[in-house]
Amino acid sequence: MRWGLVLLAVAALLVASVLSFPSAFGLTRSSPLQGINKGPGFLLSARLPDGLPRLRDRMIFFPDVPVVLEDGQPLGFAMAARKEIENGGYGRYRIAGEAVLFSTRDGAPPDGKQFVIVSSAFQLREPILLGLWALALLLAGVALSTSLDGLGRFLRKWEASMGLILSLGIVTALALRPASTADQFFEGLAVPILWALSLGALAAGRAPRWGVALLITSLYPAAAAWIHYGVNAASHDSFLVAGTIPWSDAWIHFVQAGGIALDGHTPAAFNGRFLYPAYFSGLLRITNFHLQAANFLVSAAVLASLALVCVVVRERISTLGTAAFAALCWLYFRVYGCGLVMTEGLGLACGLLGLACLLQASQNHRNRLLFLGIFMLAVGSSARPGALFVLPALALHAGIQAFQTTTPAASWFHRLVPALGALVLSLALVGAAFLSNRVMMGALYEGQPQAFGNFAFTLNGLLTGTKWDVSYEATNGDSAAVMSENVRLLRSEPGRLLSGISRAYGELLEKGFLFRFGAEKRLAHAALILAALGLAACWIRPGLRADALWLTLAAAGIFASIPFAPPWDAEVRPYAATVPIQSLLPGIGIFFLVFLWKHSSAQLAALLFAANPPSPAGSFAEHPQQEPPIQSQALLTGLACAALLTMVFPVPLALARFPAHRPPDSWPPDFRPGSFVTISANSMTNALPLPAFRSGLANFAANRPQEGRDIASIEGNFILGINWNDLKSYAIALPLPLAPPAFQPNRTIQTDPALGSAQNPLMPTPP
Repeated sequence: MRWGLVLLAVAALLVASVLSFPSAFGLTRSSPLQGINKGPGFLLSARLPDGLPRLRDRMIFFPDVPVVLEDGQPLGFAMAARKEIENGGYGRYRIAGEAVLFSTRDGAPPDGKQFVIVSSAFQLREPILLGLWALALLLAGVALSTSLDGLGRFLRKWEASMGLILSLGIVTALALRPASTADQFFEGLAVPILWALSLGALAAGRAPRWGVALLITSLYPAAAAWIHYGVNAASHDSFLVAGTIPWSDAWIHFVQAGGIALDGHTPAAFNGRFLYPAYFSGLLRITNFHLQAANFLVSAAVLASLALVCVVVRERISTLGTAAFAALCWLYFRVYGCGLVMTEGLGLACGLLGLACLLQASQNHRNRLLFLGIFMLAVGSSARPGALFVLPALALHAGIQAFQTTTPAASWFHRLVPALGALVLSLALVGAAFLSNRVMMGALYEGQPQAFGNFAFTLNGLLTGTKWDVSYEATNGDSAAVMSENVRLLRSEPGRLLSGISRAYGELLEKGFLFRFGAEKRLAHAALILAALGLAACWIRPGLRADALWLTLAAAGIFASIPFAPPWDAEVRPYAATVPIQSLLPGIGIFFLVFLWKHSSAQLAALLFAANPPSPAGSFAEHPQQEPPIQSQALLTGLACAALLTMVFPVPLALARFPAHRPPDSWPPDFRPGSFVTISANSMTNALPLPAFRSGLANFAANRPQEGRDIASIEGNFILGINWNDLKSYAIALPLPLAPPAFQPNRTIQTDPALGSAQNPLMPTPP
């Protein structure tokens, strides 16, 4: 009877999968696209053929998206926005009602090509699918509760080994198919989920060998970034061109770091954040100005910190919860940091180490770790300001904890004194972290710092219903003038502030931006719901209650910060230092859901079989056994914090005393390995083919159409790279000229108003 229940559960899960995603099981219909019309840019359109089911909207499940084939080969980017198809092209498509909007795989006209759309044979409504999955999961839970208790013992015993098997499988795929596997780290979900599961499982191992395996596995995305951006020369939507040229505000952070590394100082202030440029300047010197190697070290620091945190998180919320935590951290980092010159690379690393300190402080009741955690989060928030209200919230927690841990028999006054001391010390550490940015600016910047920084422009957008860049461009970056206008608006129309705050929270609910790392909203909304469930679980579950207070205060700080780091300015970028805390809450939510599922399944099994069933199987789905705190973990966390802080502060200051000194004559160009890519139109050896370059540029062109068209128009054989003599990027025809070509600047990045602007002469060489 019980094994029959197991077979029934397997059959129910299989039926639910087939009915949800029939095309994945080969249940499809296909029909050629006819009457293709040419639109602007790369856009092509055709009417959806008769007889094919329309794509149903889904609020929870991912859609079973039809595939458009070009001469038998699938187009690569489904569900792209219309502007992305029009501007980016190269295989993007979407189904919009009765129309199919698409572009060719190579960006060429559609003449002579055959296009076929392959759709699922049927599509059920989502409420029906939800009912099927609920029944299937309940049957699976009952089957586990009654029949597979031995599987649970097996999983607990060999969990770390299974994580190692997953890890070896991923590294084998990277070795055998490096390009496609690396791209999947940045463009898909399957490989990142498997990688996150391997981290969660390896974190269960206690022997040092498992720690080494966990560290090595954590670095796979950094290696994938080297291949994706360095070897494949992929372009980011906004911040990188051809794996080489930093773009947008990333360019000015590169100019700052390069100037510090070469000259010991920089004339560019931009937004006044100097911790990351100082940190990156040291890495540039260490790698001998190999830009890709320096970016690899930034990514390695973040991912190694993630591995350290996973060990602490795994003790609380099992493998599945830890995997969800690691996956969310990676989804943020792959969009806003990995392989890019971005301040988020330092903010996230500090946030991860800060989270490790806070978790261990609550577990071991160590005030020193609590203060170190607050300081690391403050350094990360100084490098990349965002949810700043988290810092006073954690300082308040330090005071409350000091009050609670003082001898209960002591008088109220004697308990209040250490509480106030802890609060003051925490606030002093926060102030020291932000003061350190001013110290680094004074040591490495030639001019006078600007007042208020980006806050003035963000506040103006909040008050006027616009974005920060509107006031920035209108005043040429004069933050003092914008702040004066903000004060005038607040005095004359204080209701504007309430309207702006309402707008910010409205966009949070509409877009789920705290967990939206791309265009997909479903994951964002699901993670937001799981985060709320996880916060509640901290107060319900005894094993999580030690973290309930500080997590609640931190969540309140993040929520209160939303109007001052709003969705419309930089999406979730400013939240780099608090992303680890945000990602932990959905992980706790998943752990709690699994607990509820196990409990309800066990109760149903007891009713069905009139007996108490065995415990549900699987360490992947249960609370791990609490073990005594490991002293070496606290020591390792402290050493990791010290190593990162050394690279942020003493190293760049020491190297600034011994600058590399660039020559006064900025030509001929100094192109160094790791900072240029050779692009060829005629199969030159060790060069990126021109069609591959243009295909990789499509993501960038979709977001920045004019700049994308300018860069894509370069013809022939050329070098695209950074000239380390003048810290500008060039596209130079091969063979190299003996004198600088007559470029026309195609974009301007504002720096300090007193210094004018920094121009990037990236344009094709005249014939």
